[in-house]
Amino acid sequence: MPLLLLLLSLSAAAQPLPRLAHAGFSLEIEPPSLRIAQVRPLSPAAVAGLLPGDVILTATPTPAFARSLQRRAHGESVTLPVRRGSQSLTISITYVAPPRESQPDFDIEYSSVHVGDHRRRLVVTVPRGTPNPPVLLWLPGSGCQSIESPSGTSPETQFLYSLTRSGYKTVRVEKAGLGDSEGPPCYSAEASLALDVRAYAAAIAQFRPAKIFLFGHSAGATLVPLVLKTAGKVQGVILAGGMGTDFRQYILEMRRRALENAGQPIEPEMAIHTRCLNALLLENKSPAEIEAAMPDCRRRVRFDTHPAFVADWAKLDLAREWRAAPGLPVLVLHGEADEVTSRSQSEKLAHHIRGARLMVLPMDHDLCHEKTPGKLAPQALQASLNFVQEFR
Repeated sequence: MPLLLLLLSLSAAAQPLPRLAHAGFSLEIEPPSLRIAQVRPLSPAAVAGLLPGDVILTATPTPAFARSLQRRAHGESVTLPVRRGSQSLTISITYVAPPRESQPDFDIEYSSVHVGDHRRRLVVTVPRGTPNPPVLLWLPGSGCQSIESPSGTSPETQFLYSLTRSGYKTVRVEKAGLGDSEGPPCYSAEASLALDVRAYAAAIAQFRPAKIFLFGHSAGATLVPLVLKTAGKVQGVILAGGMGTDFRQYILEMRRRALENAGQPIEPEMAIHTRCLNALLLENKSPAEIEAAMPDCRRRVRFDTHPAFVADWAKLDLAREWRAAPGLPVLVLHGEADEVTSRSQSEKLAHHIRGARLMVLPMDHDLCHEKTPGKLAPQALQASLNFVQEFR
């Protein structure tokens, strides 16, 4: 690439994306209209007066139109004809984005990284007075929730802020179609596992030659060996709450534990779970097909990520992926109060990785103290700090 084009590309990647705001509702398409399924409290939709069950009257009740209503530029307004029971209403929504994250003792920068034909938002915390700080890239769990936390109170944000106060730069990559990110909708076949891997690899390339650590949390831990295979070696890796078996076995084990903890009959329910997941993951049937043929599979074959993404997870051979990854220091954290990932799963994950260390800590799946939900476990922070300081 000519030098001028390279400089222009790097300059474009460093620019923040236009601020977007979410309406705060979920929609169900019911031709010839759209029905409001849920409204988030205090959201622009709630402030405008929309209620669950309201019907938006439109000549274009398409997925594309529904998406256009859910996220628009900050400050934009739209007026909608709405039917509420027998009433006909006109409701105007003004899209107001939440404030950007800020902290008094360190800087928070918003930038972007190119992933193919679109850009993903980056949220970067930067310590003051620390030249060339090491970088920790956060790989979050599954689902389509934004990585941004204006209140700064989420456990992962508390964790990353604490790292920054200890002298580390941290990087979060927004998923496609979320926050200010461009690209396909997060919950779509186009927003694939491979696309997320490319996004994290692009972020690593953007922050080299700094010393870079990866923290893979929950499903994010599963992506780490794939990212390493694409991006090359980093300084070290921390994994927490990741699966150690194939996806099908992991989910079945998790559901068995949930039944045991709830004191419910186990074997009849597990027979249904197994049959449903086999149809989804081994027979490659769609959730709609499965639920139509086996009504008792309803809600058992749907996850917080698109079925295409789930299918990619199901194909992963973690032992093989870790064998192909470059050798490097790896710390595996397991929470004694983790109700999602069992200790055996963490042990199997550590077993796949040559030289990995396993630490068992008094925390839950979200890195919170086992006796104080919502509050970051100090042991998780200290173990992570000790690890990165050892290899920085």
